[in-house]
Amino acid sequence: MGSYLQKCCAFLAVVFFMVTLVGCSQTSRDKLLRTFIDGVPGKGLRKPASANLDGKSKIALEQVKPVEPMKPKLIYHPPFLEQMCDSCHDSKFSQKLVAQGKELCAACHDDFTKDRKSVHPPVEEGMCLECHEPHQSANKSLLKKTVPDICYTCHDDFTKGMKAVHEPVNQGLCLECHEVHSSKYDHVLKKPVPETCYNCHDDFIKDKKSVHPPVSEGICLECHDPHSTNSEYVLKKPVPEICFTCHDQKDISAQPKHLGQSKCFDCHSVHSSNNEKLLK
Repeated sequence: MGSYLQKCCAFLAVVFFMVTLVGCSQTSRDKLLRTFIDGVPGKGLRKPASANLDGKSKIALEQVKPVEPMKPKLIYHPPFLEQMCDSCHDSKFSQKLVAQGKELCAACHDDFTKDRKSVHPPVEEGMCLECHEPHQSANKSLLKKTVPDICYTCHDDFTKGMKAVHEPVNQGLCLECHEVHSSKYDHVLKKPVPETCYNCHDDFIKDKKSVHPPVSEGICLECHDPHSTNSEYVLKKPVPEICFTCHDQKDISAQPKHLGQSKCFDCHSVHSSNNEKLLK
């Protein structure tokens, strides 16, 4: 029993000692430690960690400045930056707006819907604040998110679960092909099809004797999906099914040269050729 009490007392003494040590100043802590432990530096004898450094290292250490966390560079809406609060609000002390939706924005910005064939639905509905921050943002054009994340707020993520993804889509370069507000062309495109396609792809018509009719008519989207598909070459259907959308399967299969053939691209160029019947 006596041994047990001795152990308990010793344990409590250690706990008391540690608590007292933590709560002391550096000077008091050193004095308390010297009572029980030899070798603890006396008053004024404790050396800083830099004491063991040579002259050059000390100078270098003194010149080191604390690293500040990187802050995103903010983009400011000009009326907000110039404290022109009452250009949008009833007063500088009111949150009430002088107008709603695109009517408010149109006081300074051009009407993006005027004389346009294709208008982005949020713009048409005056939902500017679905995409833009009204005061400040870390993103270009005061966007709430960066492209393509802002696009995927409403649109499906075209890259998910698809075997073939158009490279601009894969890289999130939506604005390489599309206008953000409105356009004179379908699908809010910057240029009509096939001019949009020829921004990156070769002009398949130029200097070719034989051109596939959909290509010569510029209807690329008859065969290709502009974003992604589960068929190679971003085709809407796999070969030869895509070919039979226009060509008669029975007539083709009746030709002796085509018996048992299903890989049309083995013999034919899909866009154009210098040989008749698009032969390679």
